[in-house]
Amino acid sequence: CFITNRSYFYSLISDGMGSGEEAAFVSGVCSMFIEKMLSAGNRADITIRMLNNVLRNENMGRGGECSATVDLCQLDLISGTASFIKSGAAPTYIARGGTVFKVYSHSMPIGILKDADAKINKFDTKKGDIIIMMSDGCCPDSEDCPWLVEFLCEYMSRKDKNALGNESECENLKDKLLSLAVKNFPDGKVRDDISVSVIIIE
Repeated sequence: CFITNRSYFYSLISDGMGSGEEAAFVSGVCSMFIEKMLSAGNRADITIRMLNNVLRNENMGRGGECSATVDLCQLDLISGTASFIKSGAAPTYIARGGTVFKVYSHSMPIGILKDADAKINKFDTKKGDIIIMMSDGCCPDSEDCPWLVEFLCEYMSRKDKNALGNESECENLKDKLLSLAVKNFPDGKVRDDISVSVIIIE
């Protein structure tokens, strides 16, 4: 997560395809590249296209496959509009009162196709909205992640807006969701990376 001088807040999850050190290295490079480009004032869609070209060139140079998912939330701190840029990423969930919205796209990770397959969805946020971004390791068997939707509906129904400051609430909610993701991981499946980002709109 980072903020640029252009009054944008960003939250980013990138998951390298495969496993082990190479996948971790690719996701780390992607995250660093995106943060540097956005902090320099580049547009998100152009940044993703440039990163796709970098990974494609790397693939051709070594004859392998170097790819990663990109899940980027761009929040305009002035208008409150959130833009979700997804390439092969898991759905994002937004809880508002008793309703949970799902933001998703059927797209490929970057580095695979000649042209970056990034889909952009926009959402006008309101005070009290909770945005949950996660890697696909949180819910490997279902795109709908039923345990998360059930938890968010119950959480919002009993949420005391004055109980915690937003930073403390984000930390507590993140820890709870990570714990539930591990608990709900299907038996017999190979463990995958589990990442969660929690954003609360003030």
